[in-house]
Amino acid sequence: AAYLLDRAADDLVGPGAGADDATVANKLRIVGEAVARARTLTDPVDAVASICGFEIAAMAGFFAEAAARGRTVVLDGVIATTAALLAEREAPGSRDRFLAAHRSTEPTHDALLAALELEPLLDWNLRLGEGSGALLAMPMLDAAAAMVGEMATFADLGIGG
Repeated sequence: AAYLLDRAADDLVGPGAGADDATVANKLRIVGEAVARARTLTDPVDAVASICGFEIAAMAGFFAEAAARGRTVVLDGVIATTAALLAEREAPGSRDRFLAAHRSTEPTHDALLAALELEPLLDWNLRLGEGSGALLAMPMLDAAAAMVGEMATFADLGIGG
């Protein structure tokens, strides 16, 4: 995320689910070193590959393909939203198919959502991970789809003119 956003680790790295100060300092060091190393590479794909985990690369490809097929992608936290930004960079317009389930307390997530121009459905100070924000948002999305697709209109009920 720091590489894609061209931001310093200090701006983005937070405590996650409750890391202590020493752990946060170590995270800052590791992220800073990785991004600095990636920025020395001239090919952006090589740069991303040098710091990107396989799960982020796989999710980015999945998100881009889902968007290309007209599917809606519900994003959860930092990892999924980083993959979404990578998908948008590789397949511009993908973000039009993305919904942000929630806003994490991690500063990285806010920056990613802003870069993708996404407003989250929920803003409950979540820092849980494992798709918990998306799981909370899914019943709302199901209810909205049911209302749009199944609710009777006034015309169906013979109301109005």
